Parts: sequence; structure tokens; C-alpha cells
Amino acid sequence: MKKLLTALMIFAAGASLQANTDGYVMLSVFHPGQIPIATTSLDGVRFNVIYGECQNINGLDLGFAGRVRERMNGLQLAAGANFIGTDANGAQFACVNYIEGDYAGFQLGLWNAIGGDGAGCQFGIWNDVSKYAGFQLGLVNWAQEFKGFQLGLVNYAQKGDFFQLGLVNVNGNAYNQDNGEREVKYILPFVNWNW
Repeated sequence: MKKLLTALMIFAAGASLQANTDGYVMLSVFHPGQIPIATTSLDGVRFNVIYGECQNINGLDLGFAGRVRERMNGLQLAAGANFIGTDANGAQFACVNYIEGDYAGFQLGLWNAIGGDGAGCQFGIWNDVSKYAGFQLGLVNWAQEFKGFQLGLVNYAQKGDFFQLGLVNVNGNAYNQDNGEREVKYILPFVNWNW
């Protein structure tokens, strides 16, 4: 019992020294039960047993689920979900990968989503992007503005320069050729493109 109490006191003392400064290692059982606190920016490694939060991270993010409030540069590996509050560069591997801002890199998951501009590769069941340049491989690939290649069962691109290969391909750029008004979107099986 004394050894456990001594270990906890040393752990708490170390946490209080790192509480308001940038850190190199973060351990989180479930936010707010983490050391150091969530406003910490890390240049190192974060371990999320269940769920953890930090301000920024440059490095490695491991665990079940984690949220970065602002920016991430590095690698995220999670059994559950990865969330980024603003921008990110690197790679994400989880069931759910969500980035509110811009992203450059690689995503592998069941559901991958980017709210801002993106570039790179997405592999998943459902890939959802606002503006993207690169490659999407999934059952459903969805993009508002896309430049690149979509390979999946259902591919949708509202506008851009793209090539689609899949069972259902939707081109939101389609216009009625008689009067130039947007009436019907091209929905083609197997192959579709827009240049």
C-alpha cells in the first residue's frame, strides 16, 4: 500500500509541474482525468486509454478516442475515433476520422470526413469531404468540390475535375444541353468524368 501511495504522490507532483506548460507525454484515462491538462500542447506522445483531449499535438496519438482542439501534425492511431478542431497534417487510422478544418495526408477508417480543404488519400466505407484533391477509395465517396480519382460503389462530386469508377457515379456539374440550366445531374454506371 505504501508503494502505491508513494507512486501516486510522485505522479501527482510531476503532473503539477507540467500542468500549465507544453509537454512531451500525456496520459489520459478519460478527460478530464488526464495528466497534463487538456490545454497542453504536446511535442511527443499522447496515450488515450478511453478518451483524451489536448490543445495541439506534434507527434504520436494512441488510444481508443482522442480530440485535438486545434492542430495536429503526426500520426493518430485509435480503435474508436480521432477528432481535430482545426487543421492537420499526417495520417489517421480509426473507425471515425473527423477534421473540422484543412487536412493534408492519409485517412483510413470506416467514416472519414474533412470540413475544409484536403489533399491526399482516403480509404473507408464512407469518405466525405468539402474540397479535396487526391484519391478516394470507399463504398461511398462524397465531395462538394473534387479534383482527382474516386473509386467506389457510389461516387458523388458536385464540381471539379475528376474521374469516377464505380457502380453509381454522380456528376453535379451536369447541365441541360438545351437551355444551359442545371436540371439533371449525370448519373452514370461504371465510368464518369468531368474535365
